[in-house]
Amino acid sequence: MNKVLFIIVTVLASASLFSGCRGAAVPEDPLADAEQSFAEGQYVRAQMLCDSLLLGPDFDRLDVERLCRLSLMFMRLAENSVDNDANTAFATRTLDAAIERNADSTRTFLDKVPVEEKARVAILTAIYEAQKVPMPVDTLTYDY
Repeated sequence: MNKVLFIIVTVLASASLFSGCRGAAVPEDPLADAEQSFAEGQYVRAQMLCDSLLLGPDFDRLDVERLCRLSLMFMRLAENSVDNDANTAFATRTLDAAIERNADSTRTFLDKVPVEEKARVAILTAIYEAQKVPMPVDTLTYDY
């Protein structure tokens, strides 16, 4: 419960931060800024930027490439945050949105990721595919 509360507070804080600063303080490309922040070890800033993209009003307008990049950012953040489950779920949700927009382009992007991203892609696609598989029906019969 504390993790969920932390996520909600973080998302609300980032949303209010970005909605209150529509001037020059908002980066032109929040995803590129998140990737740069992550590379510099600023994980909290990267998390806030990624959360604002996922939960913001422009999520539905992100193209497949940006959705795939955002999904991989959430996977990287999952490795470097206290709440890896939420980030993994966000990554899966973002991948689902990319596949819904264009499955072929998503597959092409994922096939071309650098070697250091291959493990993240394998985990992410396995989770995504596991969510799409229907639950098996119990085939045992009981004699009462």
